[in-house]
Amino acid sequence: MGPAAKALIDAAILYLRSGGRIKSPALIDALRRAAEEVLRMVSPIRVLAKAVGYAVARQLGIEVDEEKAVALGLQWLNTPKKWRKDVTTP
Repeated sequence: MGPAAKALIDAAILYLRSGGRIKSPALIDALRRAAEEVLRMVSPIRVLAKAVGYAVARQLGIEVDEEKAVALGLQWLNTPKKWRKDVTTP
């Protein structure tokens, strides 16, 4: 995501939190494009996190739903390599 899109989203969030309303169709369209760009970037990470989460859950012998698998996978992916165990080893 480009710096302009990030700045636009950050400014919109601050404005909305302070009680403002966005009425401009052009601004709404620009925010929509920026949000879609963010979602395109996040989707592959979610798929990877879900796969890793299911693998970790299987290794631990626990059942998880999709949301818990994503959370577990993100937790494992964000753990430094020196502190985590390999998922593929029993």
